[in-house]
Amino acid sequence: MSHLEVRPAELTEANTWIEEVHSHHPKVTGHKFSLRCERDGEVMGFVVVGRTSPRSLHNGGLTLEVTRLCTDGEKNAGSKLLGAVARATGAMGYELLISYLQDGEAGTCFKAAGWIQVSLPRKRRQAEWSRRGRQLRLDGTTKQPPDTPRARWEKRLTP
Repeated sequence: MSHLEVRPAELTEANTWIEEVHSHHPKVTGHKFSLRCERDGEVMGFVVVGRTSPRSLHNGGLTLEVTRLCTDGEKNAGSKLLGAVARATGAMGYELLISYLQDGEAGTCFKAAGWIQVSLPRKRRQAEWSRRGRQLRLDGTTKQPPDTPRARWEKRLTP
């Protein structure tokens, strides 16, 4: 059996996977870059990296956010993707990566990749969610409601 490999990915490819596989998030509308994890050409997962959703954490453009991490459950695929993202963003001069996990998600792949949980899960208010261009849909089409408790995880980067 061959080893897991990480390759660059187009956002359209990642979004197709996310729509089919991810349990609680819709596709992403924009990104800085995406990576896929594969073995012998078979895709095991994707990671999508973009600007930070809370602008207060933007840090002068030196912080990015893992907006989606989605695997098919393949052992080590998530931590492999997170490790590759950290190396790539560190090499580009970024200082910090952040991501959010829903309450109840173990964060095993984040721990394995050296990430640290920096906040306990808390609910977001609708006012924090809805903004011009990103309104809360009350028709039931939003996979993740705005009051879902989430914890923030961080990975400090070194060049």
